[in-house]
Amino acid sequence: MKKEILIIDDYIDYLVEIKKALCRNGLAKEMIDTSYDIENAIERIKENEYRVIISDLKIKGTSKSTVDFLTTIKERFETTEIIVMSAYPEEINAIKDLKIKHIVEKAQEGKNFISEIIELIDKIYKLGLTDEDKKNTSVLAH
Repeated sequence: MKKEILIIDDYIDYLVEIKKALCRNGLAKEMIDTSYDIENAIERIKENEYRVIISDLKIKGTSKSTVDFLTTIKERFETTEIIVMSAYPEEINAIKDLKIKHIVEKAQEGKNFISEIIELIDKIYKLGLTDEDKKNTSVLAH
C-alpha cells in the first residue's frame, strides 16, 4: 500500500497520537508515515510522493529550517496538501507568504488540535466522518 500521509513532529507523543487518531477514523496505518526531524522527512519524501504532509512549524534538533523545508515542498509538490501545526501562534507569521491553507494551533483553549487535523483529513479524503467520529481522538493537548 502506498504511503499517502507524512506526519512530522519532534514530539514523539504527537506523532503517535495523530497516527492513531487517523487510523481510528478510517485510514490504514500502512498509508501513514512519521518522521521526528526534517532530515528524515526529506529522505522519506525522496522515496514517496505524499498526498498530505502534516508538519509542526518548529522542529528542534534539525539543521534545516522548517520554513525552508515547507517552502521547498510547496514549490516542488504543488498537489501535496500541507497542514502546519504550531504551539506558537506568533510563529505562524513566518509562513504567511507560503499561502498554506491549513494551519492548526496546538495550544487552543478548549479545543483538541488533533480533532481539527482529523476534520481537515476528512475534507481532503472525503471520508464522510460524523461529528462523533471526529471527537473520538485523544486529548493530548498542551
